[in-house]
Amino acid sequence: MGKLLLLFTPILINFSKSKHFLYTSNTLQESIVDTAYVAHSHNLLFISSMLGIGLSSLLGVYAYRKKSQVKQELNTLCLQYSEKEFSMLRQTNQLKQSHLDIAQQLNVSNNELNTFLYRASHDLKGPIASLQGLCEVAKMTCEDPISEELFEKINEVSSSMNKMLEKISLLHNIQNDNSQQESIDWVRFEADLQQQLEGYQSTTPLSYRLDIHDNITDPFQGNTPLIQSITRELIENAFTFRQGTQPEINVKIYQEQENICIQIQDNGRGIPAEMRERIFEMYFKGDLASEGHGLGLYIVQKAVKKLNGQITLESLPQGSQFSISIPMQA
Repeated sequence: MGKLLLLFTPILINFSKSKHFLYTSNTLQESIVDTAYVAHSHNLLFISSMLGIGLSSLLGVYAYRKKSQVKQELNTLCLQYSEKEFSMLRQTNQLKQSHLDIAQQLNVSNNELNTFLYRASHDLKGPIASLQGLCEVAKMTCEDPISEELFEKINEVSSSMNKMLEKISLLHNIQNDNSQQESIDWVRFEADLQQQLEGYQSTTPLSYRLDIHDNITDPFQGNTPLIQSITRELIENAFTFRQGTQPEINVKIYQEQENICIQIQDNGRGIPAEMRERIFEMYFKGDLASEGHGLGLYIVQKAVKKLNGQITLESLPQGSQFSISIPMQA
């Protein structure tokens, strides 16, 4: 037994050394592998970092170039927009100047036309008055009934022409009226209206009523000629379109709050619904056989507008009623 131990002892020792050597070799090999893995990892990390830096640099360069390109494009667009804006501004100024020139030319033309109408209406009144006088003298000296009738027709035509010239002159005065406001003398105003109505009554069996209320207590600062034009033209319109054997015209003037109200009512032909939108147009005549000139209601509308007032038309079962409202401080 002892001999066997002596025999196997060197073998066991060598085996133990071999096993230790193998263990040490494996450990060293694992350490080398670990070291190589760590080195490989470091290399990969370094390469990744370098790639990231390179990619970032490339992206930065690309972004910078793209930014420069976009900035250049924006500058180009801004320049083009500025040029177009300047061009539009220049065209706008040219259009404004053209409009001003046209407006000035129209103003000059209107002034020339107004002057012509004013002068022509006044220059023609003289010859027409002379023609009417000659007709009267001719009727007095002529014994031929047919000639007298012809002279009467000439006198009627001359009177109609004279009325039209008066309306044209009145339109000119309305458009160019710059007179100051004044207190209206209602007593005198009523007397003028009564004289007009009595003048119609002398040629036609006319019934009229003139009512100026006593409730007009506040001082009315207005334009007397314009208000007289309104009432005269409406009364003339009512008389022109009378019908039947008993025509009536009722005039009422009163104060309502801070307005002067004028109502003129008649029992004449009335105004058809399809014509009411056009009755205030210049030279509009609802009846071609009418004796009027188509200027009366146009003059009324112009005068009411000049006084900052309003006018309405009401159709009655028989006839019409015009209502005008004018501010007290017109």
